[in-house]
Amino acid sequence: MVELPDVVRNRAIAEGHADWVDQLSDTVAGIEHDWSIVVDRTYDEGTEAFVADAVLADGRPAVLKVLVPRRSGGIDDHEATVLRLADGDVHQWNALQAGEGFKLVDPDGLVGDPEYDLGVILREDPDEPLAADPLATARWMADRHGLDATAIWEWSVIERVSTGLSTTEIGLQPVGRQLLALADRLAAP
Repeated sequence: MVELPDVVRNRAIAEGHADWVDQLSDTVAGIEHDWSIVVDRTYDEGTEAFVADAVLADGRPAVLKVLVPRRSGGIDDHEATVLRLADGDVHQWNALQAGEGFKLVDPDGLVGDPEYDLGVILREDPDEPLAADPLATARWMADRHGLDATAIWEWSVIERVSTGLSTTEIGLQPVGRQLLALADRLAAP
């Protein structure tokens, strides 16, 4: 029986995939058998996948990641490609420390405005928007990348709301409450 963090369980249920939760132990056992690996300690920080340490047949360490199926379908099929092709900024939830550097994880592979990517990064800054000049970081990002500061700022506000709602739905607190409270303060007249 695998240990599944509550947030991942809640994500699967919110996405309409309670069956994924019910079948996860069998899925992991099948992967262990088919790939000749041994799955060990579960990472409890995940939000979109079952992630655990594993040991390959030759003794090398590895990590097993089994994604929660997406409601929209298909987007997780492109994650490996995005990991390989990614060349730009990432936010703190999509980078893991690996030795002296970092590794990109969980990219969704969206096609959209480049300002959106920077808005996601700006979303993670809890204090900047309430500073004397709330657009300062957005302008700095825009100048550095030749983009529109207002669009970066607007995407960051939208991302605070959407991420706040989704993290609240799956029980990832206090993150959800903090993002929604900040979005509410930014929207106040």
